[in-house]
Amino acid sequence: MKITTQVVTPQDAKLLSREVVSDEARLRLTRLLRVWPDRRDLEVGIVFVNRIVNIARAPMGLPVYVLDSGGEEYYAPVEHAWHQGELELAMRRPSTAKLAEALVDLAAARLVDVDDVNEVLAQDGVSFSLVEDEGTFGDIVVSLRVTSDTEIEAAAVDDAHPNIRHLINRMETLITQDDWPGVLHTSAMVFETLAKVVVNLASVENQTLASFFDRYRKDSKLPSPLLDYILEIYKRRNVEPLAGHGQTAAPTVTKEEALLLAELTRVAVRLERSLSEQDTAKGSRSASPANAAAAAIAKQPPAPNAPTSTPAASLSAASAAVPPSVAPERTK
Repeated sequence: MKITTQVVTPQDAKLLSREVVSDEARLRLTRLLRVWPDRRDLEVGIVFVNRIVNIARAPMGLPVYVLDSGGEEYYAPVEHAWHQGELELAMRRPSTAKLAEALVDLAAARLVDVDDVNEVLAQDGVSFSLVEDEGTFGDIVVSLRVTSDTEIEAAAVDDAHPNIRHLINRMETLITQDDWPGVLHTSAMVFETLAKVVVNLASVENQTLASFFDRYRKDSKLPSPLLDYILEIYKRRNVEPLAGHGQTAAPTVTKEEALLLAELTRVAVRLERSLSEQDTAKGSRSASPANAAAAAIAKQPPAPNAPTSTPAASLSAASAAVPPSVAPERTK
């Protein structure tokens, strides 16, 4: 049955420019390609390797290498050496976008199995995968499925406790209404609900966050500086006009603070869940992005003329420490 491919769109390429495929995953993908020379006679295997090499080089704009024995019965050792070297580079050299495009073409040529590739990509936690669908004329179409940033964030929040999802939706509504104290109030409620989900004890259900925060700190997977920030935001909620209690004073929380707070609230929910899953799977979070965030928070200098213990100072530090959503593209 004929197999065709659906090209990687410019939008997909833009999304993939922010994605990083680990060296370990690239090695596992390389192992999927090594079966071609390993399981065949060298003089036959090099023909398949040549096709793999040219398919992998094409998205990078590299020239096609024509395999030519020069009329001899066997290919020269230098040909085998060059092709083996290029085979090892095929999955390591491309940027993420070019790697994804090459994988689509390799799968369409039946040189890699879609399920094998997707298993590697899923274990690496990247945002793209290969898809096989039946085409209009009964052929099989291999295409790329790229999950957008919005879909990733929505999925993480959708998996949270129903009350947390409800509060985050409320927070989004308050942002559209320019209700910045309301955003602060709702964010504090998200943190309190999140803490009760993590602690998971009936005895804390009717308690305030401050009253059982030490227990939450013990059970949480979040780095300590981020937990300090959460507690300070909760305390600020209690004194901020229109955020905790009725007051005649004007609120001090700004639009910029509220928007940043909303984003950090979503980050905290996602991190708590992902770190918990990582801790369960690996028994360690030593390589977690959140630890890098923790180190960055801890190294943040205090804001000029501002006490380091204030929520505003913590807000600036925490925002600087959030792992960037744009990762540098791998060097070609």
